Amino acid sequence: MQQETDDEALLAELNLMVAFLKECVMEEKLVERLMIILSREKETKDFRLLDVESMVIDSLHLANRTIERLIKILLEHGFSYWDNQQGDFFESVEALVNTMDLENDDPPLDVDGPLTIQRNLWTCPRGEAGKTDIGEVKMSEKAAKKFLESIEKLYPVCLPLQDQQRDTFIELIAIFKDIIVTLDRKEEFSDEQINNLQAKIDLHSELWIDLAGIDGQTNYYHYLSSGHVAYFLFKYP
Repeated sequence: MQQETDDEALLAELNLMVAFLKECVMEEKLVERLMIILSREKETKDFRLLDVESMVIDSLHLANRTIERLIKILLEHGFSYWDNQQGDFFESVEALVNTMDLENDDPPLDVDGPLTIQRNLWTCPRGEAGKTDIGEVKMSEKAAKKFLESIEKLYPVCLPLQDQQRDTFIELIAIFKDIIVTLDRKEEFSDEQINNLQAKIDLHSELWIDLAGIDGQTNYYHYLSSGHVAYFLFKYP
């Protein structure tokens, strides 16, 4: 009887050792895989996931994509106040936007796309077929900046006076417009100017997170808030 008990204890101990060895092997294989990945990254000089130097930012594309997202978030916010009047919302927004000077020299966008800008006629983007929501906003960089210049025209429709977030939205957009104008400048930046710009970006990011939540955290907004833009301005003023 004692022999059986000893054998069972020994077997249990052996099973624990086997399980431990398997775990060690799995960890070793994981480390080996990571080493292979890093080796390949080094060979191809592709360090985008590791090296900020490889994450070069196109400021024009950044402006375009962040403005598009801002417009979408603002439209979605305003849309929430128009219960059972979605058609009126779209018509009101389109009427206001079509008073803006969105004419540009770019070729007209595909009429089947989510947004059409042609001869100053703009269509508010709808969501997927059968849904009454806001679709993705897509436009040229030039048209996006012209839209941003006159975005206050949407306030009566998207930011009603009873809206508790109205003042925050207005403050956010004012800061954002200042950021975009600053990034468009052609002169060299001083260290003080870069620090002031980052301070505005930091304030904007705090407001943006509160208003837009996870839907606002796109790659280009991350580039702003994480300090990538300021990094490159310090390095290449």
